[in-house]
Amino acid sequence: MSVWLILLVIWSALLSGLTIAIAKRADWGGDESEGVQKVHRHWVPRIGGIPVFVSFVSGCFLWAHLGYIGQSPALNLVLCSMPVFAVGLVEDISRKAGIGLRLLVTMLGAALGWFFLEGQIRRLDIPYVDDLLVHSALASFLVTTIAVAGVAHAVNIIDGYNGLCGFFGLLAFIAISAVAAMHGDWPLAHAALIAALSVSGFLLWNYPMGRLFLGDSGAYFIGFLIAELCVLLVQRNPDVSPWCALLIV
Repeated sequence: MSVWLILLVIWSALLSGLTIAIAKRADWGGDESEGVQKVHRHWVPRIGGIPVFVSFVSGCFLWAHLGYIGQSPALNLVLCSMPVFAVGLVEDISRKAGIGLRLLVTMLGAALGWFFLEGQIRRLDIPYVDDLLVHSALASFLVTTIAVAGVAHAVNIIDGYNGLCGFFGLLAFIAISAVAAMHGDWPLAHAALIAALSVSGFLLWNYPMGRLFLGDSGAYFIGFLIAELCVLLVQRNPDVSPWCALLIV
């Protein structure tokens, strides 16, 4: 198991290095150095979401092949996150995916998760509110889509200072994995661990010297995964308080 963990970090780091080399050679996906959130002066590609996403997908299918997570849940998690990653990548490359479109697509990803992953917020440990969420599918659907989209956008907001978003994502995934493991939910623990390892390889190029930025594709993808895994953590494990998920984010 430990060998596969190390190999996934190396794979993520190699993909990140390859992304940098291709972006520089093609002069593609660069981030401007002037603006409110800009602290760099050299040319840096902002398409770091590509190696993080590819590493996560590779890890999910590898772990499914090894039997650590189910093949169907792994595939569904990848498919639900794909629109969120894609719309972020469109924004990174073209700057033409407005905030409204990104919000709608992120909510679409949450909606897909609600149906195909059973990532449904059914309790908040708040009297009367929990009754509504349990008995009204519509209320649960709306709260879930808004919450997941909100977390994804919040994570995107903290992207812009070197290493901040990536390290936050790393710590959040480790926390989710640890809590899931404590409650015996090993498939979810492994999924969160794969996400943490995928971010780790990227961070080797991002901190302390920024050579590759997450961009919207990476930030939205990481934020969406954190939110979706938190929803699943609470939904699948009745002993886990919803406030644990809030503390993680």
